[in-house]
Amino acid sequence: MDADSGREAWRTKWDLPRSEDGYLVTYVAGVVGRTAIVVSHGEYRYPVTYGIDLVTHKETWSDTSFKAQLVQGTRVLGQRRGGEDVLTLAAVDGASGRALWTGMEVPDESGAGQGWTVKAFAPNRVWVAAPFGRAVIDSATGKDVNYEGFGERLHEIEKCVDDQLRTTFCAARTVKGAEISAYDRSGKRLWRVGGPSDDSGRKQMILRSAFHGAVYATFNEGTGAAIVLDGATGADKATDSGYAPLLANTYVGLTYGGGRQVDVYRATR
Repeated sequence: MDADSGREAWRTKWDLPRSEDGYLVTYVAGVVGRTAIVVSHGEYRYPVTYGIDLVTHKETWSDTSFKAQLVQGTRVLGQRRGGEDVLTLAAVDGASGRALWTGMEVPDESGAGQGWTVKAFAPNRVWVAAPFGRAVIDSATGKDVNYEGFGERLHEIEKCVDDQLRTTFCAARTVKGAEISAYDRSGKRLWRVGGPSDDSGRKQMILRSAFHGAVYATFNEGTGAAIVLDGATGADKATDSGYAPLLANTYVGLTYGGGRQVDVYRATR
């Protein structure tokens, strides 16, 4: 689509494997340079990843055993089908599809390559979400990076958000409530609020989003009271914001209004 007009700029087609699946899911996982990374899978067919040249509109590479989930720089990270019922974390070069590394393994309980979720954690870091908020991985090497609280059965990481400045914030479910923690780029935990370490009474902190040093959360399961935390200290920055955006950037914050409604709020300093 043309970004200015919203009109279709071009379209292209390529062959997918034959399948008897009742439905087919195809999506763009990201873009590396001039190559779009596209994933296609069915209900029972393992995902196939394609590299589509955005200039020639042609397929340049494909991988029938790799499910792309995240693009970070020139690398594409996702799951590679290994032995029987096993998935391996892996990375390929986005421009060529060349394998770069393979990492941890998890069982493929679904049998269709739906093992876990790989999400951005920070520049050159990714978060493997299951089980128990399993680990933070260096996307260049595939090696674990030590972050306190990850992979603990009694401290399950449920969500992480990079504020796109210098800090990543994670929400965890613990045996004594839900908490939010802040991590710097070196892996040091800076602060935590909610959960067993918080004596303020806010035992159910729910992380919504974060951007440039502001952390948006709710802390009361009954009323969903919204709060803004200072990303540097965890201290209250605003306790009467009225809403906690699910997405935020320099210009706006977006919330889900129910049904098909999205509410848009102008950003303030």
